[in-house]
Amino acid sequence: MGYLAYLVAAPVVSMALIAAFGALRRYSSEPAARSLSRFLALSLLLIVANSWEILAPAEFWTLQFSKLEYVSFLLLPISFLSFCLRYTGFERYVSKALRAALVVCAAAFFAIVVTNEWHGLFYSSVEYVVVEGFTTMRPAYGPFFWVIAIFAWSLIAIGAFFILRSYVAERGPYRTRSLAIVLGTLAPCAFNLIYVFRLVPGLKKDFTPIGMAVGGLLFFIGAYLSRAARVIPLARGVVLQELDEGVVFIDPSGRLADYNDFAERLLGLADSSLGRPITAIPELDVVATTIASASVSSEGLAVSHAVVSGRSVVARAKRIGGRRGSPVSRGVALTLTDVSERERMQDELDAARADMLKREHFAVIGRLSADIAHEINNPLGYVWAEFRSIQATVAGAIHDERVRSDVFEMVEAAEDGLGRIEKVVRSLLEYAKRGAGDEAPAPYDLARGVQGALELSRSDYSRVAIVDVDLEDTPRVLARGSEIDRVLLNIIRNAAEAVRERAAQAGARGRIWVKTRLEGFRVICEIGNDGTPIAESEGAKVFEEFFSTKAEGRGTGLGLSISKDIVEKRHGGRLYLASRDPVVFRMELPMADVSAPAP
Repeated sequence: MGYLAYLVAAPVVSMALIAAFGALRRYSSEPAARSLSRFLALSLLLIVANSWEILAPAEFWTLQFSKLEYVSFLLLPISFLSFCLRYTGFERYVSKALRAALVVCAAAFFAIVVTNEWHGLFYSSVEYVVVEGFTTMRPAYGPFFWVIAIFAWSLIAIGAFFILRSYVAERGPYRTRSLAIVLGTLAPCAFNLIYVFRLVPGLKKDFTPIGMAVGGLLFFIGAYLSRAARVIPLARGVVLQELDEGVVFIDPSGRLADYNDFAERLLGLADSSLGRPITAIPELDVVATTIASASVSSEGLAVSHAVVSGRSVVARAKRIGGRRGSPVSRGVALTLTDVSERERMQDELDAARADMLKREHFAVIGRLSADIAHEINNPLGYVWAEFRSIQATVAGAIHDERVRSDVFEMVEAAEDGLGRIEKVVRSLLEYAKRGAGDEAPAPYDLARGVQGALELSRSDYSRVAIVDVDLEDTPRVLARGSEIDRVLLNIIRNAAEAVRERAAQAGARGRIWVKTRLEGFRVICEIGNDGTPIAESEGAKVFEEFFSTKAEGRGTGLGLSISKDIVEKRHGGRLYLASRDPVVFRMELPMADVSAPAP
């Protein structure tokens, strides 16, 4: 009894396996689904090979199909274990190296099965008998049969342990659905035990292949069938592993009991960390120490902030009780949220807000400066007119040459002062005009920009440096004038600062030089000084944000970084350090279209 029933059941079960395999294709991106798909495919191969072993027309083919079955018998336990571990969230307990070793062992065992005729280590002898009209084998087993049996059933037992462990600890809505997974775990063992111990009288056929298939189908029902009805069942262990925050469980004795993948990456944990006191795990001890000093809420939750492996982490700790209402503690659950990115974004937001306020402040100052310049400029015209009248009157009224000479020296000094005032006011008005509103690129006279920057920065360099200016007649460049003005002003003031430091040591004024010229289709501006040179180690850093060679409190280290962005990103030019000693900065800007109108 049994062979005919097996051959009737085999096609039915095979069709069910094919249907389940097809349904799993939509979940092929999930590791557990891939493991289950392999399990179903191997179960189908086992049933087909076992059926052909029964139906084979000759003893030779009966033996060959019997050997073929061991492809499934050896790989099914590995797929079974893989699914159980992935589904329960414990896949980290089996490393990739161990999985590879299991597959290599399976391949070696299969080679022993295939070459049995040469050594007799698997079947010591084989007898063929006819049962219920079908030719079947009655082998005598060699030592490696038992080795392979222990290998296969040990893996199945380990997988079953993790499923049962999770089921016993499970509470809530998923417990009923998990029952199908538990039955799927037990099905292969149950079918095999029925045959081995002859629990069904008269049963002569081993239904273990059907048991493997039934186990796979029960796995599918428990894990994925309800998903087809638009429910998303996930083992809680899998959810725990895929959380975007760390979860750590500490047992009542203060030892590490479990953790998820995020905590593993954040704290640098390894399998060897399990069972160790948390005080022996440096990163975890840091978190535990900060938690211990935190206040505990009425709900028993403690929250603190810690820095772990250079990351900013918010840690929350809560005592885990037993069953609801039980006073017995089962340990502590820690959740670790990495807020480094959030804090970085907040810092950037604060910096942007501060920059906006600073810009608004400067805009107010700019408008005020423009108003002052206008107020000075209007009466300045009258002062010039009156000055010319006084100059003409004095020239005709004074006949004493000595007095005349002294008066003209005073008049020239006054004229020079008025000229200086006029230049400053004009430069200030031009800067205010170019900086108003959203400025569009327009033809820009670089030489005129240099002269304006020198005029506005005169107070920075007049007492410490002699300025040499060599401005060739160059074409205009296409630029946002106010932005290039800022670049020129920043570099000239930096040069004045460098010269001031060296002049104080040497007791003599230094030199600043500015040159412009045309090279190809680019207008070049070089600003140099003979002040403190830039060290070789600092040459590559001068354009980095927050890098400064000035004394602490004298600069933010943002000027050159912003200047480089303005020239290169906003204008398609280049700004670089051409020489460290003497210090020379070189700016290159593309020519404007010669047909473009001048501002």
